[in-house]
Amino acid sequence: MRSRIIWPDLLTLINCLSQAPLASGKTLILAHRAGFLPKINKQARRILIVCFNLSLVGYIRRLLAIRGVGLGPEGVEVLPFYSLCEKILGERLAHSQEQGDYYELVVRETLERLNGSHPLQGHWGSIMVDEGQDFSSDMAQVVLRLLPKWGNLLVTQDDNQCLYPQGRQGWESLEIPGLRIHRLTQQYRNTRAIARAAARILDGPLLPESLAGAEGTRPELLKCPDAASLPTAVASAVAQLTRSGVPMNEIAVLYTHSRAYGVENLPDTLVQAIEAQGALAQWTARDSSSKRNFDITTNSVTVSTVYSAKGLDFAHIFLLGLESLNPTSVHHRRLAYVGMTRARERLTICQSQSCAIIDGLFD
Repeated sequence: MRSRIIWPDLLTLINCLSQAPLASGKTLILAHRAGFLPKINKQARRILIVCFNLSLVGYIRRLLAIRGVGLGPEGVEVLPFYSLCEKILGERLAHSQEQGDYYELVVRETLERLNGSHPLQGHWGSIMVDEGQDFSSDMAQVVLRLLPKWGNLLVTQDDNQCLYPQGRQGWESLEIPGLRIHRLTQQYRNTRAIARAAARILDGPLLPESLAGAEGTRPELLKCPDAASLPTAVASAVAQLTRSGVPMNEIAVLYTHSRAYGVENLPDTLVQAIEAQGALAQWTARDSSSKRNFDITTNSVTVSTVYSAKGLDFAHIFLLGLESLNPTSVHHRRLAYVGMTRARERLTICQSQSCAIIDGLFD
């Protein structure tokens, strides 16, 4: 934990949407609220925290456990959205890689099951949503139908991190009685140098007063003659860090696509190259099971897609695949932004070709 968040009104907010920049403590707010709300509101002793990212669930549970918050059905339950749908529907669902309108149909069926009387409606006195920008309006309606009339709702989101097509309508478009929007303005996780570089990717202004972190060093560029040599070069750089005393679980290698030019299975190749250098590595985004079981405290280097690393952070990030992104695409710029801002202290952008999306970043 690098900073203490103080929000005097935190425990009195009802139906609140927190619009916040990346690295401003959104998840910490959820953990803080989940720990203290039952002490002042006995009706809210059962709390649900729901998010979209499978690999984020374990991280949130650890934040709660550090604070001594009771987990489970009679305390705080932390669920990815489609696991919540499983509980409502009473059947197993696929959490990734289904084609067509499978997930839209799941959400519609879940809404239909919540049309009448369902045992889970009113079960949780407070519901909190992390990374709310990932939720469609129908997904948001699922959450709202579970909440009792007297219940507490807290949603945190950062629109610049919206990477999924469903998450574009926004919670603000829903008619939520008593909705209040609290905008956090400071980011503290990243160094100022990393935050400024990431803001340039979005072509957005970054106010100096929003930067609360240390100055730090500028992002670095690791350039290779071809894609086939990237895994070995990254592995060597990772090994230098671990030999200098950096814990392996403070290092992550993130990629935008699993296939790079000349590399059939980039993440598997990266894991093998890193372990050949004497470090341990785990491929977090291999499948839904590996995402569910991801433990950020395990002392090994994380290899992951940018998508699966959303909501997490590491001291050192190696970011691959930006040269395949289209600088005119808002989605691709957001993808680069999210990948860059996973780094707290040091960011290395790795490339084997010219990269239009970061043009001018290293001038």
